[in-house]
Amino acid sequence: MYGKNTFNKKNVVIGIPTISRRKENYLHQTLQSVIDSMNPTESSNVTILVLFVDTDPDLRRKRAKETAYKFTNSVKSGLLLLYQVLPEFYPQMSITRRTYNDSIERIKWRSKQVLDFAFLLMHSQNLSEYFLILEDDVITTPHFITSIQKFVQERDNSDWVKPVDLLIMQFLDLLVPSKAIVTRRVPGLFQHIGLFSSLEGKVQKAKDRSFTSASRMFHFDNPPADIVTTLGVYKKHYPELCYYDSNKFFWGSAPKKKRHLRHNFQKARESKKRIYISSGLATHKDDVVKFAELKVSPLF
Repeated sequence: MYGKNTFNKKNVVIGIPTISRRKENYLHQTLQSVIDSMNPTESSNVTILVLFVDTDPDLRRKRAKETAYKFTNSVKSGLLLLYQVLPEFYPQMSITRRTYNDSIERIKWRSKQVLDFAFLLMHSQNLSEYFLILEDDVITTPHFITSIQKFVQERDNSDWVKPVDLLIMQFLDLLVPSKAIVTRRVPGLFQHIGLFSSLEGKVQKAKDRSFTSASRMFHFDNPPADIVTTLGVYKKHYPELCYYDSNKFFWGSAPKKKRHLRHNFQKARESKKRIYISSGLATHKDDVVKFAELKVSPLF
């Protein structure tokens, strides 16, 4: 929209995504603070990229024009670039899943914000060695650029990037909102069989202990039901594991008279042609149901 790209790669690009607020806009105050906090030497190695992300094209152009007018010298020198994102760049977002107990409107706002950051990074990728993202409503300390550069230089020999096989766990954490656990399917569907790595000299003995090549004894979908039990549950071998699509099993403990495992079918008129019950495990032959009674009733 405004500004000239000198195509001279700088040390730092400061990316600022901005959208209009109803009551107050802080962008100009933020830009003034950023520019005033740098001396000529510092600013010569910096590019400030402001990305206007308002969905209203008239408002987007109006805000960009006002900003270009107020910071004319910075725009002409190439210090300040003013870009926009056109609405057609955004994918159609159909939000059906709520996270963090947020409203649909807030989730849409947050999803668009993620895309805005992505567009900002895309426009900034060839402008500098380092990227600093700022919100459009902050102020800075004097010579903040020098402080950042010193901080980075002190860690110049540090490893900033992890290999993908180590980074994957942190990536999975990001994909599981509001939980401190990793979502994974158990048992595993793939087993590592290679012993000698493609990295010369490395031996890879990693195995997925949950993997099993054993097939389910029965292959069909059980009708929906609520599974409840008064038996104890050994470790995490929950009763629903023996009923729904899983290679796992229910492992009960402390069986006593009058204790039960109950399947309450959710649809009373659902047709049930046959019932299969299997007890025992090859590796724990003594853990079997020796005496039990099966009751079937149309009433709960």
